Amino acid sequence: MLPGWLLLRLLPLLLWLLWGLLQCPRGLLLPPLLWLWLLWLVWLVRLWEGLLPAEVLLPAEVLLQEAMLLLGGLPGFWESAAAASSFDCCLRYTAHVLHPKFIVGFTQQLANEACDINAIIFYTKKKLAVCADPKKKWVKQAVHILSQRVKKM
Repeated sequence: MLPGWLLLRLLPLLLWLLWGLLQCPRGLLLPPLLWLWLLWLVWLVRLWEGLLPAEVLLPAEVLLQEAMLLLGGLPGFWESAAAASSFDCCLRYTAHVLHPKFIVGFTQQLANEACDINAIIFYTKKKLAVCADPKKKWVKQAVHILSQRVKKM
């Protein structure tokens, strides 16, 4: 029998899973956030079975590897996950200089617990996200030009 704390955490997940299965005609194409809940469920079951000590949190790398194994073979997942990728981090900078005329917007990534490096993420007309070093001169110039564009609006 599962402990009460685990049952309380599983009930919303099971209801959401049922809702996801009813909403998706092909069954496995569940909303991306639901797959994260399923990954969390795996972690809870491992914790309950004693495979993980209660005071140890699962490292992000292991969660990411399990997510890739779980989600990699699902058709259509990556299309729906593109909209939910706001938590992605730049891991390295581009070596190419982007001309500001090809850039439609940018965001700033700060190094913190979630991301390792500071970066400027440029969004191009071709809907690409390009990570750039905020210390580079061309990046500062592009940010200035884009900021001026926004002020003119």
